[in-house]
Amino acid sequence: MLPLKIKTGSRLLTCSTVASMHNTLSSTWQYGVWQYCSTADGEYSVNSAYRAQFLGSTTTNFGTLIWKVWEPPKCKLFGWLAIQNRLWTADRLQARGWPNNVVCPLCRREPETVFHLLAHCRYSMCIREELAASIGLSGLFLPSWLQAESLHQCWTSLSVVPCHSRKGMRSMIILVSWEIWNQRNARIFNHKELPHNQLLQKIKDESEMWIMAGAKHLAIFNHKELPESLQSLGGGRSISQTGMAHGSQLTLERAKS
Repeated sequence: MLPLKIKTGSRLLTCSTVASMHNTLSSTWQYGVWQYCSTADGEYSVNSAYRAQFLGSTTTNFGTLIWKVWEPPKCKLFGWLAIQNRLWTADRLQARGWPNNVVCPLCRREPETVFHLLAHCRYSMCIREELAASIGLSGLFLPSWLQAESLHQCWTSLSVVPCHSRKGMRSMIILVSWEIWNQRNARIFNHKELPHNQLLQKIKDESEMWIMAGAKHLAIFNHKELPESLQSLGGGRSISQTGMAHGSQLTLERAKS
């Protein structure tokens, strides 16, 4: 039988060569890599090697703030980009020498950045303050935002504010920010403006649509405005689930008749 050969790059290694390299590495790194990846009893395992790949990595709360929150996928992507300052606002466009509006199109006073647009802009602050008062969610407007250094800090502080539903609060954070971003784009690209009171109503209407689609935790903040049919379902079932339940009921009634 011919000796097994392994090709790596431009070299061919025989089994004896591989065995020799393995013995050399094992003796050289006995207290280095292999000991670092070993289990508590000193024996190597696949699980320990898998965990070793994450040594030195950092953790974030993006899962709690964005990925585990009920919201449309496009809003999850928007929130992920916004919290990392990756939206194409004027400051990032200017840094690349691309055409931009320079000043925030909502307040027309300050240079536009993601942090300013979604946290410090007077227009955005007015939206959050009036929405908080209208739905009884005082935590949605925090004066501490003025001292925050990033949007991540703002969203994190909001997500832990005592309220009836923190999951609902997180959905509301993304919803408000998403509508503010859409209004910003409408002013730049479509030259259409909405007064803050009309945008406020649009946010309320959109929240009802989210509730009907499955954002049951948002229902706690405006359950009085839900249709009775949805209140009886707990406000947490999606439109498709509601239709399936209704269809099943009709099927049973026809079978009985």
